[in-house]
Amino acid sequence: MKKTNAVLIILLLLFVAVKPSQSQIHNGYRYPDNFERNSFFLLIGYTNGPHFDDFVDWANNYYYETIGSNDSISNFDGGLDFSIGLRIRFSRHFASEFDFLTYTMKIQEKFNGTGTHINESVSQSLELNVAIISGAILVLFDFTNNQRMVPFIGTGLSVFPLRLDHTIGLWTRRHTMTALTVNFSTGLDVSISSNIWATVRCDWTIGKANMPISQILYQPDSFSIDLSTTQIQAGIMYGFH
Repeated sequence: MKKTNAVLIILLLLFVAVKPSQSQIHNGYRYPDNFERNSFFLLIGYTNGPHFDDFVDWANNYYYETIGSNDSISNFDGGLDFSIGLRIRFSRHFASEFDFLTYTMKIQEKFNGTGTHINESVSQSLELNVAIISGAILVLFDFTNNQRMVPFIGTGLSVFPLRLDHTIGLWTRRHTMTALTVNFSTGLDVSISSNIWATVRCDWTIGKANMPISQILYQPDSFSIDLSTTQIQAGIMYGFH
């Protein structure tokens, strides 16, 4: 009887020791039995790319050969971006993520003629509105219930809806296209509270497409646009059930 009572006491103590506390139960997706936590995030940052080398090289050569212009239009650099997204965590180490990012870039130049074309000039302006719609699978390096810093990596696909407003002199024409690329991600989530995380990340896309553009004499109908981008962002992630 005493042995039975001793065994019962030991089992009771073990149960109390392994039973999760109330704070652990409300500790979000860091608790092992509660992976189905969704996260909504808002990010701001800077995106470099896409690049329009094919058209830029053609335009600079064209105006040099036709009117002797020594002016040159520069390439797109990048722009300040804003994105919103949703992360769905379906296990301790894996999650799916969906993100919408948008920004605008603009380049312009006035090509002035030389020599016999001294009185000639042409202005070129290109405004590119970029949206990147991405889906990815993430691997999260989350090893303990109370881990405050969680690195992650991921890969997936991105859809690029592009809108180009091209102005030559006083004439403007709008062109649109959509392309598909692959993406890669890496970042770090830092716990602020049980529901709020700060996050910093870097994302890359890789791809190419043909972009239609306003017609000039002897110009191709479209030019290759490099959809390789680098996105550096920081923001806040809010977790909810």
